[in-house]
Amino acid sequence: MKYPQISWYIDHDELLDHFTLSAKERHLLTQWRKEANILGFAVVLKSFVFLGFPPRDKENIPASVVSWVSDQLDLDAGLLREYRWKDDNVWDAHLAAIRTFTGFRPCNESDVQELVQWLVCRAGKHYPSRQEMFSSAIQRCRHLCLELPVEKEFRRLVNSAWQQFLNWISQKISDRLYPEILEKMDRCLNTAPAETERYEWLKAHPGKFGMKSLKLEIKRLEFIKEFSIRSDIHLMDVPAEMLKLLRDRAFPEGAYQMKRHPPHIRYALMTILLHFRQMEVTDNIVGIFLHLIRRIDKKADQSLENKLIKNIKNVYGKQEILYKMAKAVTQHPHAPVEDTVFPVVGEDVLYKIIEEYEGRELVYENSRVKEKKNKYSRFYRQMMKPVLETLVFRANNPAHKPLLDGIALVRKYLDKKHVHYPQTEEVPENLLSGDLKKMAIEKIKGIPRIVKHYFELTVLQKLEKALKCKEIWVEGAYRYRDPDQDLPQDWPEKRLIYYAKHQIPQRSEDFVDPIREELTAALEKANDFFGQRQDVYIYHPGNGEKGFFRIPKIAPGPDHPILREIKQIVLDRWGILELVDILLEADRQVNFSQFFYSTAQRQVLGPSEIRERLLLSLLGRGTGLGIKRIHAAAKPSFSYEDLVYFNKRFVHKDSLREAISALVNCILEVRNPEIWGTTTACTSDGKYLGAWDQNYAVQIDQNSCSKMAP
Repeated sequence: MKYPQISWYIDHDELLDHFTLSAKERHLLTQWRKEANILGFAVVLKSFVFLGFPPRDKENIPASVVSWVSDQLDLDAGLLREYRWKDDNVWDAHLAAIRTFTGFRPCNESDVQELVQWLVCRAGKHYPSRQEMFSSAIQRCRHLCLELPVEKEFRRLVNSAWQQFLNWISQKISDRLYPEILEKMDRCLNTAPAETERYEWLKAHPGKFGMKSLKLEIKRLEFIKEFSIRSDIHLMDVPAEMLKLLRDRAFPEGAYQMKRHPPHIRYALMTILLHFRQMEVTDNIVGIFLHLIRRIDKKADQSLENKLIKNIKNVYGKQEILYKMAKAVTQHPHAPVEDTVFPVVGEDVLYKIIEEYEGRELVYENSRVKEKKNKYSRFYRQMMKPVLETLVFRANNPAHKPLLDGIALVRKYLDKKHVHYPQTEEVPENLLSGDLKKMAIEKIKGIPRIVKHYFELTVLQKLEKALKCKEIWVEGAYRYRDPDQDLPQDWPEKRLIYYAKHQIPQRSEDFVDPIREELTAALEKANDFFGQRQDVYIYHPGNGEKGFFRIPKIAPGPDHPILREIKQIVLDRWGILELVDILLEADRQVNFSQFFYSTAQRQVLGPSEIRERLLLSLLGRGTGLGIKRIHAAAKPSFSYEDLVYFNKRFVHKDSLREAISALVNCILEVRNPEIWGTTTACTSDGKYLGAWDQNYAVQIDQNSCSKMAP
């Protein structure tokens, strides 16, 4: 919620609701004689009721509001120019009458302190962000009939309450830490010059996925676990939104900046950083683990393909050789081979063909399984021990217990030099299927035995699919966490409240049926379209199972006549517009830079400095050029490192959402329905959409601010 103001694009419905004089308000006007004073009193009264404070200046009231009020009084709107604004006895009398009528009064020092205390007491459960605290403070002042101070002073008041709340949270977290944990945190921050800086290494990115990255992330996770941070003890009763906000504040800071904080803030930020890093590193380990599992299949297919190609190329022209042999044998069926075949083909060629096919597995799938097993045994098996010792896999559905039993069995015999599992072990054979089952079961003296490496490979493949669908989850992870934690913890008690908040129907049929009807209608429409068009069809590249739509290139249609005229008028008036100029003009009209604030304890940069850095950051990330190129082209007064630091501190998802919402709302306000219609859509060229085969979920990447609509 923004600081209250009257929009210059206020529509008719808002004028009707908020600026129509009631009978009691009309009665107040009888005590004033001059028409200018009557109109001025009416405009100030309705503006006061709408804003919650007297208008700061006459220019802040849109002409549409003045015209609306003057029409109700049958007065000329130009009379407002004769109305004396402030520093006048008439103004003081009008303001006193309005305050008596509305019950509002200015804030004093005790009111400010009580408001700050009220905000701090309620912040833990009601305000996950500073902006929501700001909105609640406005509502509280309206409820208590207190006039809002000027915006700068009011924001300073809310920021003070916010900082008091953060200090209280930090002190509570710090008091729960044992002295041993505090000592480890100090050692992590105070690294000797000759040693590696553990704090920066703690926050480092895993880099390119591979075996080295996996082992490095496991080592990093072991280091984090040495701090023994437990969310159910050290971070108890701290809202999840607050933890995320403090994490955003802590992550950009280096060791020097972290040590400058007071002890209780420093230890609280370190605790939250370690809590989130443990989840992030666990997710990285699982992600690299899944990547390596998929790489086994890929490498095995590549190796097998190379072998097949090599075998095919050993002896060239086998079909021609077969033709020559068949012709020679049929012409001389009773002659010796050395007299009939060798002169035509050559003895050395036949020996090469025998050598090529000698001991070769003719079944492709069996060869593929063997190749996967070889790749796994020779290289990728080394990841099993550190991963199984580090990660703890869980499942909520009893149907997946065989997979957990299989993981336990793999962990038990991982270091043993058995080729087969002992007969005394209960091996969950229902995990084996297809060609892996054929290869994994061998008969030793008539007794079926399970080959250990084939079974481990089966468990890996099953585990990969289960982790992607969250049928199996990992303790301590975030992305691969317990799916029951995806819902709010108070879901059973506040289920109906969440339904209403997110506009979700209570019955599953009410949610599914409209989607089914929409999809059915779309499929029928597509079917009719494909039936009518002969040049649109589905083809299967490489005779594979997946089909693709073959759609011819659509020729561009003729431009609308008025579109050329509009483009020419714009070109004549403004010339060729740079994208940065459009972005700057959008900020001037919408002021979306107000939604970007520092996650640090205090903010030193002024509004103009924030605007300059913000526009360069959004332009670099939105166009895909990157911050470094934009900085080199713009050559601002600050360094590239300052711009990178600004991105870490100011540009985050919540601010982007609020800025985009304000920008879209402004576009919809100024859009002429006669030209654009009544649609509520604003276009964007973003393509960050992904779909998964298992759960049919669609995800929109909101971590990046690129591809935003100007």
